[in-house]
Amino acid sequence: MKTHYTLKFSEYSPVSHKSSYLHTKFDQINSFIDKKFRRELSGILLKPYKKLDEVTFRSEESQEYKLLEEFDEETKKHLLVQYNAIVEYVGRKCKSLQSSEDPDHQEWAAILQRTFDMNHNIILSDGKNLRLVWGWVFDLKESYILPFEAFSGSLIDLETTIEENSDTVVNGNQEIKGLHKESLEEDFTADLSVEQADQSESDEEVEKDAHHANQVSSNNVKPPNKKNWFLSALEWVERFFKKFWWLIILLLGLVFLLLALNDCEGSTVQAKDMKDSELKRVYQEIIPPTPRKRTKPVKPEDIIDDEDSYSKVVGNVVNIALKKKSDNFKLFAVDLKSQFKDDEYSIVYYDDETRRLQLQFPIEQRKKIKNAIRKKLSSYELLIWDESIFNYERTMNDPSFHSPDKSWHFDKIGAEEAWNITIGDPSVVIAVIDDGFDLNHVELKGKIHKPYNVINHDTIITYNGKLIHGTHVAGLALANGNNGTGISGIAPGCRLMPIQAGSEIGFTSTDVIDGILYAIKNDADIINMSLGKSFRAIGGYNAEDLRKLLPKIGQDEALFWEEIFKMANDNNVTIVLAGGNDNVLIGLDPLTRSDNVIRVMAMERNDKKSHFSNYFYSVPNNGSGVSAPGVNLYSCVPSNNYSFMSGTSMACPIVAGCIGLIKSVDPEISNKEIMRLLNTTSKETGKTGEAPIIQIDQILNEMVK
Repeated sequence: MKTHYTLKFSEYSPVSHKSSYLHTKFDQINSFIDKKFRRELSGILLKPYKKLDEVTFRSEESQEYKLLEEFDEETKKHLLVQYNAIVEYVGRKCKSLQSSEDPDHQEWAAILQRTFDMNHNIILSDGKNLRLVWGWVFDLKESYILPFEAFSGSLIDLETTIEENSDTVVNGNQEIKGLHKESLEEDFTADLSVEQADQSESDEEVEKDAHHANQVSSNNVKPPNKKNWFLSALEWVERFFKKFWWLIILLLGLVFLLLALNDCEGSTVQAKDMKDSELKRVYQEIIPPTPRKRTKPVKPEDIIDDEDSYSKVVGNVVNIALKKKSDNFKLFAVDLKSQFKDDEYSIVYYDDETRRLQLQFPIEQRKKIKNAIRKKLSSYELLIWDESIFNYERTMNDPSFHSPDKSWHFDKIGAEEAWNITIGDPSVVIAVIDDGFDLNHVELKGKIHKPYNVINHDTIITYNGKLIHGTHVAGLALANGNNGTGISGIAPGCRLMPIQAGSEIGFTSTDVIDGILYAIKNDADIINMSLGKSFRAIGGYNAEDLRKLLPKIGQDEALFWEEIFKMANDNNVTIVLAGGNDNVLIGLDPLTRSDNVIRVMAMERNDKKSHFSNYFYSVPNNGSGVSAPGVNLYSCVPSNNYSFMSGTSMACPIVAGCIGLIKSVDPEISNKEIMRLLNTTSKETGKTGEAPIIQIDQILNEMVK
């Protein structure tokens, strides 16, 4: 395919539609236009292709298309007439669809209005045909729009040839009438599934289109035989200014006076200048009543695919944390809300211990909000990042079809030899942050310590048919041994701290952070986190391309995670993270970028990296990167059942269990020393980017020498 236009993600904001971006629906939109609209519109939209931080717009056509401004004035005027007629035609069709009772029709109206919005288009042409760059906000409407009379003739030609058998007439308001309901149903029923339209946005767009259509005043408008409309407008402005110059000057003076008064009245008092009583009152008004408890839950429709981070985030919320220890959190919160006074901006979560909060804002401000916060609160050093959605990924394997040895992973890491030294001590607590747990499972009974439900802020742990991941993960780390049934964990003698932080939509970064803080405060020794962002959308790029992308993704988020990991290290808590299952670089997810936590790759029975496991660009030399068995691992699932699963989610608790054994031998051992032991005893694979395979028997033997 031929590339006609290229843009950078950083230069323009993509147009969103519900929980995804509009340009991701190209195939549906293009198919709809081909089947339902005039054939002259076929191929008008160029196909967007994403690659790292840019998008190219392509087509199968070989001819050259260039920007509108590159043509001479006469050709440019002709192309603008053609474009305005098409936009008007599409707008009228959208109005008909919007008035239908069929939600599919209304959905297509919303999508097409946003697709052909003049502010969302860049016009390209070969001098005759139009092609549109679309799906991003370009704000070119003022350059493109023409008065209706300048293109009405072209519109009539287009309208009267829509369908040879249609009953289309134009009334005095120039609205298209006469399409039978049966015809409308046939012509505009969506062949492809599309999500429900955002009604608040589509209503506004329909009003604009209706206003444009109502500018017409006769049945058969043709371009009038008179001088150029633009010159006529200039002459009128000149005559008006000569006659009413004094009135214009007076009005301008009044405007400047009102602006000055508004600045005086609206000037913001900084929190540091408030009296203590006033500061306390304002702070209590703007801050949620309970720390670490959201005032508004995350809804599935709030989750979007973020173009900048290549991952899923909550689209209308941003995290903000103070970077400098000397900055006062209460003053910061008050100053923040004073700069965003509108009720659409609200603080929906806070944690004064980690000095962070969440600001909810109108989603259409998403691309601007971070820069606006930094500019308005420039006296503070801030970390600002999106509320990420973490997921776990695993593959299910039916034992009746797959019969691998249920204990192969013990052999690969030397677990049975290690058990001659210790099976784990009950004083060592492994916290598992996951989606849910069956605490009555025979493999987990009798070893539960201080359970916590982050979402509900209580100790009630739940599970259902979908929330089974946590039970499987916990079993791999420390399921009961010698109980005559099922399996054993790597550290069966240790205790489990189950922390439920996920739901059926995944994990938010805030809930994960709160889970970590709970574990640290309640004396966990190890924290297992079999979760992370998904980067499947950019799979297939080589390691060098991905390495260049790292500095462009999540710098503030990575710095904040480093602060959390430092808190864990200061309390001698070891954090073990799943490396991810998208076959991309470990570190694309800011959560896995630190060398102060242990990141785990998944290996197969032949000591090779699994096909899904993420990998290192360069394996860290401090022991913070290891591999462990992660394919077809057998463990417990709810209701006293068992199953095979695969993923770095499964490899991660193998390593967490090993560290449970290490701390059972030496409870005071530091994280630095644990990593040194991993680095010097693990089995090398000899492959670039592949971390060595943990050997727990070698580690314990060295410790007890």
